[in-house]
Amino acid sequence: MNVSVPTEWKDLTWSQYLKIGDILESKLDDLDKKIALLGVALKMEEEDVLKIDGKNLRLCLNKLEFINDKSTIPHKVPQEIKVGGKRYKVNLNISGYTAGQYVDAKSFMKGDLKTAHQGLAVCLNRVKGFMFVDKVYPYEPEKHAERADGLLNARVTELYPIFVFFCQLWGTLKDPTLAYLKKEARKMLAKLKAQNQREERSKNTGDG
Repeated sequence: MNVSVPTEWKDLTWSQYLKIGDILESKLDDLDKKIALLGVALKMEEEDVLKIDGKNLRLCLNKLEFINDKSTIPHKVPQEIKVGGKRYKVNLNISGYTAGQYVDAKSFMKGDLKTAHQGLAVCLNRVKGFMFVDKVYPYEPEKHAERADGLLNARVTELYPIFVFFCQLWGTLKDPTLAYLKKEARKMLAKLKAQNQREERSKNTGDG
């Protein structure tokens, strides 16, 4: 049986990442964990994973070793992501959020990866191109559930840095293994603060 095994974080969706986390935290023995992890990575039932011959099974398991090292997930927060053929701009500047948007985003992102996609759905603005010009739409609360479900199919490498950024922003980051991403989030926060200060000075100068 020939199978294509993910070899990098970018090969996995957010949904797969959540399932992998549950397996790693489970009380399964090491062999059962590896079989379960491979099933998630290959999107196969465990009984089908066991049909892979011994040599290929070992090769497949070796390729999955990257999931034990989160430091290989990119640090940079993307400005835009694409999920299911739809483009979204990441709205990092919470000063422009409505009260409801702010409360929803923060309540969903309390350092819990399982609800992160629901919080991130609040922080993404739909982008559509018209005649080579992009139009960014404001947050649409009525489409929140649909968007959140869609984000389960986003790449881990796209959502993870955004999640860490907002958790760092609100001081809700609980996972100590994510410390390597904090520096990038702090840099982004400093950049946003400087941008806001420039805009404020510009307004004051115009008023004068």
